Amino acid sequence: MIRAFIGIDTPLSLKEKIAELQRNLSVAGVRVRWEKPENFHVTMKFLGDTTRSVLEEMAEVLKEEVARVPVLSFRADTVSAFPSRSRPRVIWLGSSAAPDELFSLQRTIEAAAAKFGFEPEQRRFHPHVTLGRVKDRDGLEELISTLKRCTFTSFSMTLEAVSLKQSMLTPEGAIHSELFRLPFQGIT
Repeated sequence: MIRAFIGIDTPLSLKEKIAELQRNLSVAGVRVRWEKPENFHVTMKFLGDTTRSVLEEMAEVLKEEVARVPVLSFRADTVSAFPSRSRPRVIWLGSSAAPDELFSLQRTIEAAAAKFGFEPEQRRFHPHVTLGRVKDRDGLEELISTLKRCTFTSFSMTLEAVSLKQSMLTPEGAIHSELFRLPFQGIT
């Protein structure tokens, strides 16, 4: 079985900029497992455990749909947390105005996944790049304060392809590897 998800990688050129933002959010004494820069992505659908053959079929179904999507510009201008800034469990980078095409693409992916028996996501889609996961409540007030006063110069990310990925869990964090890459319109 393969633990899998469908996502859109952040551009290589911006991974260091996002890692710098992580460093600015890091608070001494607060246990946060910061995501590795090579894993920065926007999750479109978490699939969980499945087989390679199902992923191959799903990639084939999505290929044509994804090829019609224009290259997307995602303006990263917000740092916040789930479930909220006052109760952070997941720290993320997002957009106050993500493009409508991204939401449409997520619905297409959700519908395709349902055809293969994957349960629809019940939560509203909120496109974001996970920066880190809070591991315990020690020092949380300082982290909350840091999140509230966090400022940075917004930047645009060009999103060019959807990837079906494997996520292997290790004690040092997840290791993601691309299984199938489905480029947007005009990208080879």
